[in-house]
Amino acid sequence: KAKEYFEASIRLKNNFQSLRGLAIIELMEGSEEKAIEAYMRAWQHSNGNEDLFNELSVILRDKNKISQLKNLVNDCPPTLRTNEYYTLAKTTIALNEAKYEEARQLLIREYIYIKEGELVTTNIWFNTFYFPAEKKLGRPLTEDEKATIKAQNPPPAIIDFQMKG
Repeated sequence: KAKEYFEASIRLKNNFQSLRGLAIIELMEGSEEKAIEAYMRAWQHSNGNEDLFNELSVILRDKNKISQLKNLVNDCPPTLRTNEYYTLAKTTIALNEAKYEEARQLLIREYIYIKEGELVTTNIWFNTFYFPAEKKLGRPLTEDEKATIKAQNPPPAIIDFQMKG
């Protein structure tokens, strides 16, 4: 029923709130492509809404939709370019473009919204070492090789939110 109301609202006037609501429903129904399309439309009508940017950038990053993530970043207003989700999006793009040093440099900053136990920053950090090693070897790394790389390349404390103990 909610989907019908959102669609009716959108027919009256394209608005980012209803498009976002529709996108959430599409995600819950398993329609990833429709959800992302609705989210991207919501972004176009949001006037650079920071919360929507954060939500959408995480979804695109997690779903590995790099070309859409790139479009989102390129469309981002200057006021959001200091946002940590913007930084994580840029870092993800750099990682996927094999710009490993750039990705590592982008990661090093203060984070407010990343909580202890979240692994996004450390996963990206380690991937900047795993990916070139796998390319060099021409195969996926073993768990032992990953452990060695982790031990040799610990993340800087400012980005390390792993729970250890």
